[in-house]
Amino acid sequence: MELNFSNIKSFAKSMVSRGLSDKKIEPFSKKLRVLSCFGNEEMPPCEHLSESKTEGKYYCGGCGCGDRRGTWLISDADEYSKLDYPSLQCPLKMPGFTNYEMSSADESVSPITRRYFIEQMKNEEVESVVVTSIDIPEKQKKAIQEAIRNKNAKSEEE
Repeated sequence: MELNFSNIKSFAKSMVSRGLSDKKIEPFSKKLRVLSCFGNEEMPPCEHLSESKTEGKYYCGGCGCGDRRGTWLISDADEYSKLDYPSLQCPLKMPGFTNYEMSSADESVSPITRRYFIEQMKNEEVESVVVTSIDIPEKQKKAIQEAIRNKNAKSEEE
């Protein structure tokens, strides 16, 4: 994605929202963001989820931020990650993000969209989401890697 004024403005808002004290978004919204990006056992990861050159790290391939330490979506333990920023935009305007837009009626028709799926989840299901890279269940890591491989293979075919 080409860097433009909108991207620069969004990045600046995110940096300001972090402040000098490394303020983080509240936990429930971060869990929504993790679901929006990584999916779960029932929902595949986002189409823009990209695997970093650094093993075990992922970044958004849809926002133009690239692959580097400051853009990894989730990190280990208390390390600050991209999904921690209080103000953060998603190219797909998914739940948990600052620019989130509710699903439209047609998104509830089978096959339902990822956005609608997340909106229908119970709070308890969202609360159970893991938000650090070291705690992601092995089964989910494998599903994420498989989805990324399939996306990359499809891109090579086109």
